[in-house]
Amino acid sequence: MFERTTGGRNKEDLKNAISMENDLNTIAIFYESLASIPFGSMVIVFIISAFVSFSLALLGTVVGRNWSGAPNNPCRVKTIPRPIPEKKWYLTPSVVSMNGGLLPFGSIFTEMYFVFTSFWNYKEFML
Repeated sequence: MFERTTGGRNKEDLKNAISMENDLNTIAIFYESLASIPFGSMVIVFIISAFVSFSLALLGTVVGRNWSGAPNNPCRVKTIPRPIPEKKWYLTPSVVSMNGGLLPFGSIFTEMYFVFTSFWNYKEFML
C-alpha cells in the first residue's frame, strides 16, 4: 500500500540497443557498405558523451543542492505517511495499454479510410 515504484529506463533496453547497433554495424562492415561507422569513431563518441553527460549531471546536482538552500514549503508538511488510494479501474495497466493502442489505431484507420476512398473514387472493391 505504501510502496513506490521508481521510473526510468531498464538497463536491458540500453544493452539491447547497443547490441543491435553493433550487429547492424558488423553486417554493414561485412558488406563493405559506406554506411558503416568505424569502431574508433563509435568509441570516441561514447567517451565524449559519457564525460559530458556525467560532468553536467554532477555539476547540476551540486549547483541544485547548494543554490536552493533550505526548503521553503508554503505549508507544514506532515511526516506521518498517508495511505495511497487504490487505483481506479480505468487506470489499471491493462486498460491503459488497450486505450494506448486503440486510440492511435482508430485515428490512423479513419485517416487511411479517407485517403484510400479518395484514391478509389469511393468505389468499393471486394477480394
